[in-house]
Amino acid sequence: MTSKVRADRFLVVIDFDHTITSENTDTWVLESLLPGETVKELRSQRQSEELAWQQFMNKGFQALHAHKISQDQILQVMQNTPILTGFDRFLKVLGNSEDFRVAIASDSNSIFIDTILKNHNLEIHVDEVFTNPAHFDGEGRLCLFPHHSHSCPTCEPNICKQEILKTHLQREEDRGHKYERIFVIGDGGNDFCPCKLLRGTDCVFPRRGYRLMRTIDALGSEAAKVLEAEVIPWETGEDLLTSFRVATGQTLE
Repeated sequence: MTSKVRADRFLVVIDFDHTITSENTDTWVLESLLPGETVKELRSQRQSEELAWQQFMNKGFQALHAHKISQDQILQVMQNTPILTGFDRFLKVLGNSEDFRVAIASDSNSIFIDTILKNHNLEIHVDEVFTNPAHFDGEGRLCLFPHHSHSCPTCEPNICKQEILKTHLQREEDRGHKYERIFVIGDGGNDFCPCKLLRGTDCVFPRRGYRLMRTIDALGSEAAKVLEAEVIPWETGEDLLTSFRVATGQTLE
């Protein structure tokens, strides 16, 4: 990751699937490499057995292995995964500033995220990645593991982004450092949990048309009781860059 000289005034926590990428990397790899009927069976199994998402994905990776899908084929799908419009420039601009610490928090996995970031030359603009560890075993099967354990009742058992944010902020506080502002960017339901930690000076950026935006909208008049942070919707990386210029008063070119 980047080794730039830091001031770290602002922490930016960014989701990955349907935020940095235009696809959900988990479903993208299954739909790209498995027969449609197999994917349908996996989804039916998840529903009937009430599988957690990570359990479902490990069964999906087992299916890839059973269909003799190679490691190279899986990585090729990741390399072909498109970045959302304008997000590459957004990350590069933040990454080139001394004021921002950029962290990805995602329920994807380390193999997918590392492959995509490196393929788009974006890894140097990201300071830290919080995700589920993964590796290919000796037989070439992709194996997925929980990021951590937690007690949050609303998040998937393998990852809670609020817990990730709490732990990071405590680590920084122990080092004598406190961020001026925190920005959370995402699209999904699990991106709502960390937003409840934010202060009135912070901002949450929900992607328009996705679950995080719908969750916030559904709060209606109760939103102010749950979220202190300013809510700024977005659709593209260019939208985010414009909003960040306004929020921080920086030119960010």
